[in-house]
Amino acid sequence: MTVLEFVGEVPGTTQEVFRWHENPGAFDRLTPPWESIEVLQAVDSLRNGSKGVLRMKVGPIPITWKTEHTDYTPPSLFVDKQTQGPFKSWTHYHHFEPLSDMTTKILDEIHYEAPLSFLS
Repeated sequence: MTVLEFVGEVPGTTQEVFRWHENPGAFDRLTPPWESIEVLQAVDSLRNGSKGVLRMKVGPIPITWKTEHTDYTPPSLFVDKQTQGPFKSWTHYHHFEPLSDMTTKILDEIHYEAPLSFLS
């Protein structure tokens, strides 16, 4: 299993920053414009059980990626997990931690296992 971590600090209380991620369109605002990702089914919530479907291309090959949210614990955590897609396993943890009254640390932790990982 491989783990990637990304850490950032953003202005706002932990509650405000978490709510921003809950707002409709947050995924679109966070996706870089050069990524060719098409939302086939938008996630309607970060709550447990909410699902989304994306289509992306790996080279010329279209891949459908299905996810489900788990571990909804506002304002400190939500998790999305691949239920079908390009990875053998993939789970994305979104941690929110107050650094001060008006600054929040976001830690994105992605645990994944690539397909055919036994070869790598």
